[in-house]
Amino acid sequence: MQGKHGSEGVRYDRAQLLRLGTLAAAPLVLGLPAARAAIADDVIHGRRARLAARLKNGELAWWPTWGGGYHYVPRRVLTTQESAAFVARRLNRFGAKPFIEPRTAEAFKFAGIAELQVAVQKPAVPQILAGTFGKEASSRREPAVAPHYVLFGEPEYEGGPFGPPTPAAAETPYAPAPPEGGPRVAVIDTGYHWGIHPDLDAHVLPKAGASQLPDVTPHDSVLDDEAAHGLFITGIIVRLAQTVTVEIVRALDGLGLAKEGTIVAALTAFARRGDVNVINLSLGALGDPRFPPVGLAQGHARLPTTTAVVAAAGNNHTNQPMYPAAFARVVGVAAAADRSGTPAVFTNYGPWVDCYAPGVDVPSAFDDWNGLVPTNPQSTETFNGWATWNGTSFAAPKVSGTIAALVGPAATGQQAADALVNDPTRPWRADYGRFLDL
Repeated sequence: MQGKHGSEGVRYDRAQLLRLGTLAAAPLVLGLPAARAAIADDVIHGRRARLAARLKNGELAWWPTWGGGYHYVPRRVLTTQESAAFVARRLNRFGAKPFIEPRTAEAFKFAGIAELQVAVQKPAVPQILAGTFGKEASSRREPAVAPHYVLFGEPEYEGGPFGPPTPAAAETPYAPAPPEGGPRVAVIDTGYHWGIHPDLDAHVLPKAGASQLPDVTPHDSVLDDEAAHGLFITGIIVRLAQTVTVEIVRALDGLGLAKEGTIVAALTAFARRGDVNVINLSLGALGDPRFPPVGLAQGHARLPTTTAVVAAAGNNHTNQPMYPAAFARVVGVAAAADRSGTPAVFTNYGPWVDCYAPGVDVPSAFDDWNGLVPTNPQSTETFNGWATWNGTSFAAPKVSGTIAALVGPAATGQQAADALVNDPTRPWRADYGRFLDL
């Protein structure tokens, strides 16, 4: 919801975003050494190996930046349909051709997105874009163009939990099944595991393709890195909005990964859904401010203006813009360490963040699991349906649930979000926004 640093459709100014990055670059990366070390240590055994396998087989690639770096789909470029011919001509020497992915073709057409594929492996797409469209901010308006980003809700990367879950004691039951006409929240995430919490299930719409078991990516008898992420988030929302109905969209796999096109397809499914008051996105990518994600921008621009969108700010302790949290259309949520308003050591920050809420030792519903876990594959661990977890992934649904609880005849989801984030009675902190003690 930060108007100066976001995007609505094609109405974004890359030069302005670049100025934000240039000004921030020097002080930003100093950060907290302890937080950086914790992230770099890779506490979850084997996660890097699983990600490295995807890098090796060409499913995704990595590009370093001043604030952390990002993953993207190799050789692929996203632009708008209006700019596609111009961008293709500029990239002609790299053998750029139109590319159509059947699974996202309809969503891309609806959102006004075009995809190109370059013929060369080197230079990499970020180098091609920087060399073709300028390394520095330009006084003239460049076309909307960007890598095809890969988004994560995964612990060590953008948007997801900070570290693994910890087994916890059972919480009190969830509220009874919601009445007709109550608020509705969409959770675009890893999916949901029905049957673990029948009282929570009563708030979740049955939906084909939305189920996700705790060991699927890979299926190796080890708890997935991001098992129960969507289930955990749903529990947080329902705890705060007792009459809410939750609609699950499975977009992230068990590693917590999805191509930008997959998220765009999920978003555009709600373009004509005025009945959905809030969309929760506990995922993201540390996108290059010179080339903010075209697909996500176009997808968000197609959503009803009455629908609030809430996204996690990420856990990399950087103020490099995190998308979609950094878009003007979105409420970007950072994490607090406690109820006093102290920021969590891992949380991202910056002028693009709208608010922050407690995101450390958050309790919620989890899977039943008795077996090997990725933190220590030599031993077993038992989860009896409950856990505590850390991260902006879990601060975000606190905000989503609170917004949903405020929705009513006098307030749409977006109006409720505006009122919450701009509440003058709540404390405000530079680079973190409004503190919400939720």
